[in-house]
Amino acid sequence: MPILTHLLLPEAYGIAAIAGTFVALVTVIVLAGMDMSYARTFHARSPVERSSIEVFAWRYTLAAGIAGGVILMLFWAAISETFLLPDYLAVLLGAGVF
Repeated sequence: MPILTHLLLPEAYGIAAIAGTFVALVTVIVLAGMDMSYARTFHARSPVERSSIEVFAWRYTLAAGIAGGVILMLFWAAISETFLLPDYLAVLLGAGVF
């Protein structure tokens, strides 16, 4: 942290902090508690059913991550205009959510 605050200007550091906040917020919304659902269901089932539960959890997580990243990228123009952030962050934030 002291290295980043020394190397980045206050404006760039603020932009990075807001970008990190957006990535964390969208990731929490997109995952929708899948990690706890997976853990609870995986340990409650028989070993035969566990593989299908794991496949579903991975597919859901990957699909939701891609969808959330694309949605964030599509709406980034409005978000960046509201918060006065650069437009080039759309790709970085979309990739960060995925």
